Amino acid sequence: MEIQRNDGSQVKLVALAYFGTGLHLSVGIDTFYRKSSDDEWQLCDNSRHPNIKTMSRQDYLDYGKSEAMRVTTIAERLKVAQPIWNSYLAEFPPV
Repeated sequence: MEIQRNDGSQVKLVALAYFGTGLHLSVGIDTFYRKSSDDEWQLCDNSRHPNIKTMSRQDYLDYGKSEAMRVTTIAERLKVAQPIWNSYLAEFPPV
């Protein structure tokens, strides 16, 4: 899913299904960002700030989140992951 921002920047979200032990489904989301359509796509870091546990709430909101979470919203991430979950649940309904 590609998202065009009002400031001209663009975000691309790619959801991937991963299966663990016992066919446990996990959905990973790769986030790519570029400042304009002329720039190259850059993979966003998923790592939070190392001092996250000692930060104030405002510091966390300002720079504690990972780069991927700063350039996207939760709703955008859920929207790209939902089709994977829906297809998995259709194939393997809960007992």
